[in-house]
Amino acid sequence: MRLISIDSLRGLAIFLMLIADSIPDTAAACPQLVHSIWEGITLTDTAFPCFVFIMGVSSVFSSRALTGSWAALMRRAALLFLLGLIYNALPSLLAFLLHPDFTAPQLYNSLIYHGRFYGVLQRLALCYGLGLVISRISRDRLHILMASFALMLLSSLGYHWFCPEAPFSPDTNISTAIDLSFLGAAHNYEGKIFDPEGLYGTIDTTASFLLGVLAGIILKSSSSSARIKELAAYSILFLVLAYAWQQFDIVSKPLWTPPFVLYNAAFDMLLLSLLLKIENTPLKNILLPLICYGTNPLLIYLLNGFFLSLGYTLLYNGDPILMLAIQAFSSGTAFALFWALLFLIPAVYLYIRKFRWHI
Repeated sequence: MRLISIDSLRGLAIFLMLIADSIPDTAAACPQLVHSIWEGITLTDTAFPCFVFIMGVSSVFSSRALTGSWAALMRRAALLFLLGLIYNALPSLLAFLLHPDFTAPQLYNSLIYHGRFYGVLQRLALCYGLGLVISRISRDRLHILMASFALMLLSSLGYHWFCPEAPFSPDTNISTAIDLSFLGAAHNYEGKIFDPEGLYGTIDTTASFLLGVLAGIILKSSSSSARIKELAAYSILFLVLAYAWQQFDIVSKPLWTPPFVLYNAAFDMLLLSLLLKIENTPLKNILLPLICYGTNPLLIYLLNGFFLSLGYTLLYNGDPILMLAIQAFSSGTAFALFWALLFLIPAVYLYIRKFRWHI
């Protein structure tokens, strides 16, 4: 069963993720199209949580997720994690293939000693596996909701227990400590002491997934008018709870804190209710581009990563060809929007061909 509203929201999330990945100079870009550095929330910060949320929604309508064997589910999570490692390795692999001066020992050193272990796809794999285990055990909406809040409470308590004086300091929080002690800074994003897709944040990301499962249960079990009202009601509830929780924990995308989970879930449920309203009207035709993006989201995301890496690896007169292309635009923001729209071409083609890529 495919719902226009689900594909549209997934497509919107992917479109925003493409923009965020392709902005060349974040300092000069529109602030809302750049991730917040540590605290706060921007439009771009809502993209990845939205994708996690809609993955939870979709799992309720997936026979593989609902009735597939545990082994099959774990294989899917493992394959998604492996794709994430390959995605991270693309710049080094392409440099080895295209630059004769990039030797095999350099490739080995880059991948083994400095290769990033975490990433978007790796976090999706972990929260997908853990989220489905919990949702299969919990089943009904009350237990799903309780499980989600239990994970958020566990995460919050961990921050305050580990460093009561400064639980969310960039240098002393529990998430940073785990990232440093597990594999070390060399395997984190850009070699920093903290990775925005590190292990500890998976707890709250799984809570986001479970709130998506809750929304999926509402979509599947309620009538057309009732589900819109229920989603809107939960949106308001989560906004209130997010504001209340914000008095104790910061709103942070890098840490994926509980208030961040709740604000995003409120935003996603509200958007989903609006899209449900639109999908039964003539206005649904305006959603077609988003539906195309949302039909093969992982494939579009992987293509984006490949061509970005290729563009920065191929050189012309010593400069990456992608940087030369960026200079043709008035701003990095304009280029990022153009780049994201370019992927509408393969998205539409695959949609017309009725091609669906599943892991």
